[in-house]
Amino acid sequence: MTAPQQILVCGNKEPASNRLARWDKTPWNGTGWIGEPAALQLTVHAPDWCKLATIWAVREWMKVCALEVEWESNPRAASVNIEQGPIDGPSGTLAYMHLPYGPDKQLDGLVDTSESWHKDPDSSPGRGMIHLGAVICHEFGHALGIEHVPTSQGVALLNPMYRPDVLSPRELDAKQAVYRYGPPIADTPDSGDPVPGLASIELSATLAAGVYQLVKQ
Repeated sequence: MTAPQQILVCGNKEPASNRLARWDKTPWNGTGWIGEPAALQLTVHAPDWCKLATIWAVREWMKVCALEVEWESNPRAASVNIEQGPIDGPSGTLAYMHLPYGPDKQLDGLVDTSESWHKDPDSSPGRGMIHLGAVICHEFGHALGIEHVPTSQGVALLNPMYRPDVLSPRELDAKQAVYRYGPPIADTPDSGDPVPGLASIELSATLAAGVYQLVKQ
């Protein structure tokens, strides 16, 4: 990813593998992985603002591939641990995360405390600030088994260099995620059960002031 100055998103230097890095033990059917959605246990040892950025990042990946993520308080029971600490000073390596090259290998990720982080994932960073949610989203892509995407192949979240205009998975990233885990899980409630929440009602006439009871027929 490119910025006003070239900033390396992460220190992941693992070479391309001759096998597909991913989680879960579902079998290969010749064209893709089959079985239940991959379930990851995630622990975040960091301030609340870092946890919120992590939640945002995980949800961005869940929009593009089939994942189930459980939040685990015990780091020993987690598949992925994300912590905050020093790496190499400002404007150097922003974070790092390893790839899952074994079903029992616990992954540890680190976010550099030396950077000028923009902590609100739902807004754009100001000048000189780095979008924390985008960086954690990049690192979580590695945790899913996706290696760096060379810039020669196109714009992607998993490009090695930081770009302030790429905050979440792009087409190249989503393609790799779906190849490993399948398309996103459809969020469709059972039509036979009542769904709590707000109701949308269309009226064909103006109602007089008063209290009305809605009855399902």
